[in-house]
Order: sequence, then C-alpha cells, then structure tokens
Amino acid sequence: MTHGLKGEAAIVGAAQYKPEKYATAPQMFHLEQVADLASRALEDAGLKASDLDGLVINGAQFHEASVFVPAMAAEYLGIEVNFAEVVDLGGCTSVGMIWRAAAAIELGLCEAVLCVIPMRMAPLAPSEDAAWMARAMRFGGHSTAFGAPEAEFDLPYGHMGQNTGYAMIAQRYAAQYGYDQTAMAKLAVDQRTNAQYNPNAMFHGKPMTIDDVLGSKMVADPLHVLEIVMPVAGGAAVIVTSKEVAARTKKRPAFVKGFG
Repeated sequence: MTHGLKGEAAIVGAAQYKPEKYATAPQMFHLEQVADLASRALEDAGLKASDLDGLVINGAQFHEASVFVPAMAAEYLGIEVNFAEVVDLGGCTSVGMIWRAAAAIELGLCEAVLCVIPMRMAPLAPSEDAAWMARAMRFGGHSTAFGAPEAEFDLPYGHMGQNTGYAMIAQRYAAQYGYDQTAMAKLAVDQRTNAQYNPNAMFHGKPMTIDDVLGSKMVADPLHVLEIVMPVAGGAAVIVTSKEVAARTKKRPAFVKGFG
C-alpha cells in the first residue's frame, strides 16, 4: 500500500559508513557515531548543525540509553529540536525515518531533520560480556523476556531470528504455487551483480553464480546462506528538509512524494 505526500520535503544530504564485519569494524560509542554521521551528512548538504530542528533516531539498539534517546542525542549534538522520534522497524527503519521526517515537515512541525542510524559496535564496559551479547544476537528480532509470545511459542521450537520466518513464508509459497529454487537463486545472483560494483561493498568485485547459491549451506529450508542478508557493522544518516531549505543546499534535492 502506498501513501501520498505533497512532495514538499526533500533529501538533501547523506552519509554512510563502509559496511564491515563486526569483528574488524572500529568500535565507537553510538553518540560519537551520531555526531560523526551528522557532520558528514550536513557537509554533503552544505548545511550547519544549527539548521537542524528535527531528529529521528533508532532506539532499540542504542548503546548509551534505552529511553529518551532523541533527547540525549539532541543534547550531545547541541541542537534544539521541535520534532524528535524513535523509529524501530528493523531493516525498514531507514525508510520509516525518511517518511516520518517528510510528514513532520509537511505538517509544519520542523524544517530540517537529521535521520541517523549508528550501527557499529560500541566499546564494552568492564562488566559487559561480549560472548553473552553475541549469543543474544542470534535471537534476532525476537524477545526473550518473560511473557513475550515468541519466547513461549517460537524460540523453544527453533524459530529464531528472521531467517526461519522467511523460510516459513517460502514454504507456504511452495505449497501453494510451487517453488523454483533456480529462479529464486537468480534473484540473489542479480542483486550481487549490481551490488558488487560498489567499491564499498563487502563483496566488491566478487560475483557469484546460481550454482554457488544452490551449493551453499542450507540455513532454513529452502533458504541457503547466499540468499540471506549478511550482518554488518555500519551506519548512515540523511538530512530531510523543507523545499525552502532545500533551495539553498549544495546538490539537487530528492523530493519525497510517497511511501509504502
């Protein structure tokens, strides 16, 4: 389902860390990452931090706080915000941030919004156990808290992380329509073909074939490891502004006219 906007807000600047494996990526506190990514995105747009009056940030995995994350980040950046929000939509978080920023601008709540996701590992405190954190990551988006439905009905039966959920969707599709593994593998091959031309890509210059995909380890039937997203450390930020602010930025703005 798509939803229309007036097209009065635009993306005017962006910044992104090169994706890296968690074990080798630099460790930075998330507030440090927010400031660094914001600085880079503002430079890309030709704006100053004082131009910002909105902030959208991820909260579920923010290291230095679990509540009032926008307030902490705004204070750290030294900006006064009229609009501040946490978006927690997993892999859809970045898109969700942009349309919320655009909607807030069209409502007249603010004029320039920083949307930022810091996703490098933060340094661990002496009391934090890296091994425990690694084990916790295997549950993906599932909650292990007492009373959580997935802790009671999903995790005990091996339904862990996102791969099993997508495998169930694929199994249902196979039962209803039939499943051509070669055709599905080609999707992963085509995506790699496009992505590996980016010099910052994890697999830059490393194409793969359908046979590579079908010969790779089965993770959650019928999904092979080469059909599955690779977890990486990184981070990104975009600046979304009103058309009036966009008119004085460095590059041609990309107006947000709808979302889905």
